Amino acid sequence: MRRQRQRRMFWVVALPALVALGLTSLMMEGSQGPSYGRTWTNIDYVGDGITGHLLDIYLPAKGSGPFPAVIMIYGSAWTSDHGKGEFGKVLAGVLCPVGFATIAINHRSSLKSIFPAQIHDVKAAVRFVRASAEAYSLDPDRIAVWGASSGGHLAALLGTSSGVGAYTVGGTTMSIEGILGKHLTTSSRVQAVSDWCGATDFLTLNDCYYTKDHNAKDSPASLLIGGPIQEHPEECALANPITYVDSKDPPFFIAHGSNDPQVPWCQSQKLHDALRAAGAPSTFTLVAGAGHTDLGTEKTLADTIAFLKEVLHP
Repeated sequence: MRRQRQRRMFWVVALPALVALGLTSLMMEGSQGPSYGRTWTNIDYVGDGITGHLLDIYLPAKGSGPFPAVIMIYGSAWTSDHGKGEFGKVLAGVLCPVGFATIAINHRSSLKSIFPAQIHDVKAAVRFVRASAEAYSLDPDRIAVWGASSGGHLAALLGTSSGVGAYTVGGTTMSIEGILGKHLTTSSRVQAVSDWCGATDFLTLNDCYYTKDHNAKDSPASLLIGGPIQEHPEECALANPITYVDSKDPPFFIAHGSNDPQVPWCQSQKLHDALRAAGAPSTFTLVAGAGHTDLGTEKTLADTIAFLKEVLHP
């Protein structure tokens, strides 16, 4: 439980610390005054009134748009349905001054709704953002997703499963797109993915450096799937970003700490290798000595923003 709480606080704790470590100049690059401008909070992107379907939008203080947008997914071991608030403000303080609208989203908790509820939520949020782009001064053709830990898993899965509706592994079929919200004919594709230390192949989570038995019935991955992962290989395959990799996937920026005790670094290596083998663009940064909650060095964050600029800005 303690480790789950630590993971849940990944963005709330780690990113303010990054600012204190010297990111003030990066946050204010090309900007004077407030870190972000017009803001909307607690927008219901599905329309059903539940906490797990709310998002916040932060626009840059300068410019009139339409702005490229970065959708942020918090880390919580998939167990929180209300993690968008403080971490969204922190990331908006980093991204808005360099020209990106920041959108922080909630998703349903695995303690209440097992997979694929979480990816259905994320895809519904992307569809809402794209369909509502004009109303919020956003560019519907320049949308990225950025997540860490469980948020990194969902960001990666969103990126690799673009256009996937119903998908079958063995005798199990799932809808990966879902039917949430009012914009079902709108694409949930994103143009860039930043995945920090996300799981990508559940059945191999114990294959390299780790301190928690991911095969246990109460592990975060098992709670997400609805049972011990080794007893549910088909459900795991359907939840794995690596399952859906193909040459049409958007550019990926992947970062992981070499000493991460919670999500082994080989998970990111596997995804990077699969993307490159398929002909999809991917960059992988292994941060020497970093763990799970101290991955966000000043250089890692700066490299992530440089990637987003390269892909989303003409």
